[in-house]
Amino acid sequence: MLDVARRNHPLLSGPEGSGASASLPGVAALSGPFDMPLPPPPADALVLGVGRASALRGLRAAVARYAADAGLSEERTADLVLAVGELVTNTLLHGGGRGTLSLWREPDAVVCEVRDRGRFEDPLAGRVEPAEQARGGRGLWMANQVCELVQMRSFPEGAAVRVRKRFA
Repeated sequence: MLDVARRNHPLLSGPEGSGASASLPGVAALSGPFDMPLPPPPADALVLGVGRASALRGLRAAVARYAADAGLSEERTADLVLAVGELVTNTLLHGGGRGTLSLWREPDAVVCEVRDRGRFEDPLAGRVEPAEQARGGRGLWMANQVCELVQMRSFPEGAAVRVRKRFA
């Protein structure tokens, strides 16, 4: 139990006094679980190209059509379109300008994944609200606000962000 406390608390108190935990993992250790690859999209997933030539408006419309056809409510479809629009914008601005957008239906949700040549250095990117004066960082944060699950992975050839929006 003490070993777990040393790994999970930045400050510890004991008979010798208080101090910083020498066992607290750094950011690299925290990202360990997120180094595992995501399962591949199903073979029947709709895959669209993302690039400077592809209009963001057209990709948003494709997501809206797919989600509505899958049975997502109008409000939940709007949330998914917002999240995917932010992810695609990140690809265009930070992910090398090109990538893929995959969409598929699961029994209880619509899932969208954006892959590109970018990388995530911060395993908590998008999990903390950006400061009001911050120039960026809102896209992933918004996706986290409107989707039930946001999964991010970096790998040698790029990155993937997968968002999941449940039917209810």
